[in-house]
Amino acid sequence: MYELIILLSKYLFLFYMIFFIWQNIKMILTKKEIFHFNQKKCVFHQYIILILFHINAFLILAFDSETTSFEPETMLVCLFGIILFTIANMVLRLTYPNSDRLIWNSILFLCDMGLVMLQRLKPELAQRQLLWLFSGFLIVFLMPFALNFIKDLSKLKYLCLLLSITMLLMTFFFGDTEGGAKNWLTIKNLTFQPSEIIKLLFIMYLVAELAKPKLKLISIIVPTFLSGVVILFLVFQKDLGSALIFFITYMVVIYITTSSNLILLLGILTSAVSSFAAYKIFDHIKIRVATWINPWQDINNSGYQITQSLFAIGTYGFFGSGLKKGLPTAIPIVERDFIFSAICEEFGIIFAIGIILIFITIFYSCIKIALVSRNRYLSVLVSALTCLMCFQTFLIIGGVIKLIPLTGVTLPFMSYGGTSMIMCFIIFGIIQWISTLNERTYQCQNKKRR
Repeated sequence: MYELIILLSKYLFLFYMIFFIWQNIKMILTKKEIFHFNQKKCVFHQYIILILFHINAFLILAFDSETTSFEPETMLVCLFGIILFTIANMVLRLTYPNSDRLIWNSILFLCDMGLVMLQRLKPELAQRQLLWLFSGFLIVFLMPFALNFIKDLSKLKYLCLLLSITMLLMTFFFGDTEGGAKNWLTIKNLTFQPSEIIKLLFIMYLVAELAKPKLKLISIIVPTFLSGVVILFLVFQKDLGSALIFFITYMVVIYITTSSNLILLLGILTSAVSSFAAYKIFDHIKIRVATWINPWQDINNSGYQITQSLFAIGTYGFFGSGLKKGLPTAIPIVERDFIFSAICEEFGIIFAIGIILIFITIFYSCIKIALVSRNRYLSVLVSALTCLMCFQTFLIIGGVIKLIPLTGVTLPFMSYGGTSMIMCFIIFGIIQWISTLNERTYQCQNKKRR
């Protein structure tokens, strides 16, 4: 009977995913005035799907087929998850009025998907992830009060620059090495990843310098030089994923603010030359490229992780093995770098494509927020933060499916990690705060016209 329930749940999970994405599409079509659907109903339907998915998945995870009983710890995680997502769903409406509900609902679904997979992989990490989720939501709830007090974020540019350089130097001299990269910092009992914080802080500085109405040459040279310094530090710390994400984000910001094809071409040439030089200088880059080209050549050592990922993705096809029926723990560091592979194995490739579509609808909605913003700084800031999150998502998914060399960054809202999770919440909190400002400005303009 239990095996039959798992088999049926495979298709039920797929139905949840398709229905959820269809609600996103309906909301997008309504905003573009192509069709007119009741957006409140779409939001409510997504919440119901979220709860059904959550309960369905945790009932399977909690059931012990040998003792025919439910594990109390797993059911507690299930209960706390429902409470957290329900409260978050209600409070977000109050703290971010008129913000894009499509973005919030999609984030909640991704967080729940990550929580389910962590409970499947390592239950102790799921319990910690609940704490990080709670911390992230708490910060997001408080952010509008702080941002409304500050009002002009561009005034914080020098503080952001100072904090970025300080954390970069502290990591370089006092950082801890994990997985070959020196990108962790421990202060007393608190361990965190400074590069995640630096990406946000330095981008806020970068946008403040480059989003000026009339750019002078010195206004481009100084932030470009500082960006190069940050990227070099990240490379020497072997945090290649963060370095690459930062470089791409820098190129997007400078192209948006200057509209210069020449600068874009120089950036592409610089990246090509730098990549070639890094390949020649650093042995770990040579290993990663060689593993990407032919992981089967050294399948028991350097190629083991990516080959296990490919086995996980391809073994059970479109519909997956079913929750608890695969072997995702065979992949090293699956809870951080390869959680997408674990989803492919047990939920199927079609479900995993649905995850990608959810990310796409989030990024599309964020770009719409950037386009309608009347404030140049805020518009460029949303574009930069969206690019950062978009490219990070592409980098990790592309790495685990062997489309590009693996760089070892986290999948936003899904992989285990406190620093990454909280910074993702902060980034989207800023974007949604800007969305509420756009709506407030639009309403004020309509009142004046009347």
